[in-house]
Amino acid sequence: MKNYFKILSLCQLLSLELSAQNNPQWISGILDLEIDGEQNMEAYEQMILRYRTPLDINNASYKELAGLYILSEKQIVQLMRHIQKYGPLVSIYELQTIPGFSTQTIKALQPYIIIDTDRHHSQLSKSLKGYVLTRADRIIEQKSGYQHADPDIRYMGSPVKIVSKLRLSVGPRIQTGITVEKDAGESLMWSPSEGAYGFDHVSGFVRLKGDKFVKNIIIGDFTNLWGQGLVMGGGFFMGKGREPIMTVKRNSIGFEPYGSVSEYGYFRGAAIEVTPGPLTVSSFFSSRNVDAGMNTEGEITSLLTSGLHRNLRELSKRQVVKEHAAGINIEYQPHNKHLSFGTSLIYNRYSVPFETTEKPYKLFDNTDANNMVAGMHFEYRKTNAVFFGEAAAAQTGGYGLISGLIASLSHSFDVIIVVRDYSRKFNSPYAFQAFRVSSQARNEKGIYWGVKYRPNTTLLLSAFADVYTYPWLTPAVYSPSYGNDFMFNIEYNPSDIIQVRGLLRSGKKEKNNRTKDAKIPGVNSGQKLQLHTDTRITLSSHVAVRFSIRHSSYKIGEAISKGFLFYQDFILTYPKTTLSTRFAIIDSPEFQNRFYVYERDLLYSFSVPMYYGTGTKYYILLKQVLFPKLHLWLKWSRATFSNRTYIGSGTEKISGNIKSEIKGQLIYKF
Repeated sequence: MKNYFKILSLCQLLSLELSAQNNPQWISGILDLEIDGEQNMEAYEQMILRYRTPLDINNASYKELAGLYILSEKQIVQLMRHIQKYGPLVSIYELQTIPGFSTQTIKALQPYIIIDTDRHHSQLSKSLKGYVLTRADRIIEQKSGYQHADPDIRYMGSPVKIVSKLRLSVGPRIQTGITVEKDAGESLMWSPSEGAYGFDHVSGFVRLKGDKFVKNIIIGDFTNLWGQGLVMGGGFFMGKGREPIMTVKRNSIGFEPYGSVSEYGYFRGAAIEVTPGPLTVSSFFSSRNVDAGMNTEGEITSLLTSGLHRNLRELSKRQVVKEHAAGINIEYQPHNKHLSFGTSLIYNRYSVPFETTEKPYKLFDNTDANNMVAGMHFEYRKTNAVFFGEAAAAQTGGYGLISGLIASLSHSFDVIIVVRDYSRKFNSPYAFQAFRVSSQARNEKGIYWGVKYRPNTTLLLSAFADVYTYPWLTPAVYSPSYGNDFMFNIEYNPSDIIQVRGLLRSGKKEKNNRTKDAKIPGVNSGQKLQLHTDTRITLSSHVAVRFSIRHSSYKIGEAISKGFLFYQDFILTYPKTTLSTRFAIIDSPEFQNRFYVYERDLLYSFSVPMYYGTGTKYYILLKQVLFPKLHLWLKWSRATFSNRTYIGSGTEKISGNIKSEIKGQLIYKF
């Protein structure tokens, strides 16, 4: 039987290997960020890291496989049963013999896994891989911040954004990297006492992975995820989108290196994970300076997340507060591996306290300089179902609860239900990944249902419904409020030549209704409806086109606004040259009907810009192989609006109705 797998591998090697050599743009499909409009570079960075250091599928754990967000719970169970029964896989194409593994699933999985065997493990462990890249981009038109009369507001640097990265890996065990970045408008500074080393943002890490007692060590910058993220949920946030099941449940994957250009939401220090028997013990310590707004009493008014330091006013808020954090997580998993549960604790302290405010919606904010959160989480897998949940309590007296069930009713039908309850006093500062609607995991109750049905290999149907309430006031509504969110998605792939997708999404959320005479605002319910259709046609091995039509409507009170977007992509691919273009027609005058749409971009970059206004936009993206290991990327884009005499506002304002951007990147791979 193994010989059959080898023959099958040779027959199909070419088709799947070609897809692996392209820019891993399928990551946008896994994360589906264009639905949520989140330009979360950390999500992309984590998937790129896994792409550059793939998992050995024969030895990967359940959590590592689940952390790819490609395989369903049942597929992971079926894979592990197959390996246990027949032995290690000899080829990725052996996956086709496992029930539930379609060609599409294997193609999506292939870039992130390897088949490691004893006969070449020693060579693999010594292999050195990595890349060095330098990227620059700028807006051509001048923004008002560069010529502002006030020296405290005037941008001090050039309008060019610069990013450089180095990534190295020695086999699957050792990884290291460094990232430096200067945003547009920032100046190059050298002041080690203020944490400035030329570039405004410098990040780096060294990671050592083991396979016995010591599983993971990271020194430098890292993120962390324990349980369902209520106590510790660092890293990127998986929102609701076309994938209604795999991106809702969190997987307790532990520590991951951080290499994004985002300057918020990560730790700097040391982390270690050890596995004494059935226990997994993880702990870390972090100390770093963070940006903050301060009042005249020296108290924190807000923690700032933009990472922009373009003028004296922004520089005055740079790294002004010291943040210390430490935590521990202990998980127990018996040898049958059906059950795992754990407990976690995290303590953090800022160098100064937060201000006390009389705003009603901030009444239950934590104003102390320190905070502590503790919790317990569990996961139980039985046959084709998995139960999961977490309960946490904060020092401020609040609690957070989440529990769910995922069930595979057949090879083609999966369902999920998740219930959450975050009290208004639940102050958990690192619950970035906790499943929620609002910006923080507190003051929210809800129930979520999701289904996914594949009646055959060409058709996929998926849907979700999320109904939630805010028991206390929020910044948008000065009273308890409610909302809902519904989605239905259909994907039809009759062949490798044509793929068609359609999406319907409806959401309702209450907002303050401010009037001139009313001292207390009333409340209106805003209803948003979105319709998307996407068609991709592969005309030949070199040419592909994509058409998309999107409609949006927003109703609040008696007011109704509508938006429309049409765009066409053209992709030309040859061994040394790839050319991608887009032309878009935009008719969405109101901000409420904005569209977030994925754009092809420079390699290892991610672009989900906002389309709104009335006008057109186009871009041209070129990839050229200069030498086998040296690649050049260039991108030019321009948006022209017919309903504007200026674009943007404040220091980002551009006089005129045209916005143009140019990007360039050189990357050397080894």
